[in-house]
Amino acid sequence: MFVGRIVEKEKIESFLESNKHTLLLYGKRRVGKTELIKQSFKNNEFVYFECGKNSVENNVKNFINTLIENGCLPKEYEASTFSSVFSTLHMISKKINIVIDEYPYLYEFEDNKKIDSDFQNIIDNYLTNIKLIICGSNVAVMSSLLEEGNALFGRFDDIIHLKELTYKDAQEFYPNVDVYTKIAYYAIFGGSPYLNLKIDPKKDLKTNIINNFLDEDSSCFRYCENLLFTDLPSSININAICTILKNGKKTCTEIENALNSAKNGGINKKLDLLVAMGLIKKYQPINKLGNFKATRYEINDNAIRFFYSFVYANKSILNIVGSNRFYEEYISDKLTTFISHRFEEIVRDYYSIAVKNGEYKDIVNIGTYYYDNPIDKTNGEFDVALRLKDDTYKIVEVKYYKNNLLKADEMKHEAGQIKKINEINISSVAFICTSGYEDSNIFEVIDVNKIYE
Repeated sequence: MFVGRIVEKEKIESFLESNKHTLLLYGKRRVGKTELIKQSFKNNEFVYFECGKNSVENNVKNFINTLIENGCLPKEYEASTFSSVFSTLHMISKKINIVIDEYPYLYEFEDNKKIDSDFQNIIDNYLTNIKLIICGSNVAVMSSLLEEGNALFGRFDDIIHLKELTYKDAQEFYPNVDVYTKIAYYAIFGGSPYLNLKIDPKKDLKTNIINNFLDEDSSCFRYCENLLFTDLPSSININAICTILKNGKKTCTEIENALNSAKNGGINKKLDLLVAMGLIKKYQPINKLGNFKATRYEINDNAIRFFYSFVYANKSILNIVGSNRFYEEYISDKLTTFISHRFEEIVRDYYSIAVKNGEYKDIVNIGTYYYDNPIDKTNGEFDVALRLKDDTYKIVEVKYYKNNLLKADEMKHEAGQIKKINEINISSVAFICTSGYEDSNIFEVIDVNKIYE
């Protein structure tokens, strides 16, 4: 099942029809890179080669074998470098589309500068009749190819950083469930096509959680426990960091203290690498942009977030009590709170998508807003804050309710509390609730179905 990726697919198809020769495609594991390639090349033949974690010589040999199998080289052909292979292909008049996947694996037994220089030579000299797509899952390494000073800087005609599906696209995996459940599925399974394919929409949320996150042999369990972390250096204890973060946000100092790390700046480098790899993300409230002390870190994958919030630290208990009892005793009561925090992010994404599509022309920034009033001794964070052109803010209160309508008194009370915060110039307060509203005439209210249109 191929979902979304309309823009990316069109970009690759346009690349194939153009006079361009190089495209860089990267994104974390299981985000759908290979399937995107297959769908984009439906009307075009291509040679696909995945690099292995072995020597460059072995990779060149395997690359040659792949080309021979595809009829691009004679059976007796031999060479020792990628440049030599592409030099030969260059002399053949036949047009060839080549995809080289997991490019960073070539660094395993060879200096990365030497590898990049070899491919610089290929791109500069041997692609007259070749279209070359270089792919990789190590986001930090792949993005470094785009940095000034790298031999491949400026060598790619097109670049695609493939990220997780948006909540809107992900709903296509479970189109017939209600919005309340759609939010839950995205909050837990995130936007990985690989994980979303494991959802059985005919079964309830509890069953899908048990089958996918509480079974150590399931693909989701292995994804969360191992798959995303295969490219990390051993010096980074990702399990400890994810256990600290769980479903929350932490400052660098809070993480450092929880790890009992030496305060020598080492944790900053580790967090920066995890951010570069797309495993965690850092953010600042929109009223604290540029303030390092206000920077917080959180897990950048809903499935990983769910796994470390509920499962990882309790695996031994899961093995003893079984999945059904574990769900009831360790997940059930806390699940709504977990999902509600992710719903806040969905709402921020809704506004971000809408603004990019030309809606809400008065919005200039979207995020959270941190307030701290030492006089009143109040501090906290608005989870959805919209900064407007006139430098005022609209605050959107997000409610993940199953059955009960959001009452008018609750809206009045919350709006009153919000407007007591003097440091922020609030122009309006709006509400979005999954279960609807008792009175929709007092404040601006948003139909939750609208965010999925």
